[in-house]
Amino acid sequence: MHDCSGPAADVTLVCTSAWVSCLEPTLLRSCQFCRDKAAEVLKEEVAMLHRSDARGSVDVDYVKNVLLNGFESGELANDSSMVPVLARLLHFSPAEIQRIKQAKPNSMKRSLSRTFLTKLTSQ
Repeated sequence: MHDCSGPAADVTLVCTSAWVSCLEPTLLRSCQFCRDKAAEVLKEEVAMLHRSDARGSVDVDYVKNVLLNGFESGELANDSSMVPVLARLLHFSPAEIQRIKQAKPNSMKRSLSRTFLTKLTSQ
């Protein structure tokens, strides 16, 4: 057993107290940093949830019909690699996929659309 009283114990207590006093500001800064970082992450998560909620209120049938009309009119390329992706995401029926495949490409409309978009984005 060690004797916890006497001059050696007093020195140890003083040294320990001094060490705690030195570490206290660092600990406080670390705690503040952690709180700030947690607040930042929570704000990002809340913003992400708001965006997700806003997307959830989009009428998916409207988007689906706009895209189908674009493919059928030739304004969108029916041979695009995005067709299967969109078909899966928007749950195109087999009949809708067939309508897209049978649509005649309209290169004139597509080139006009590209020209318009190019001019629009270059401004």
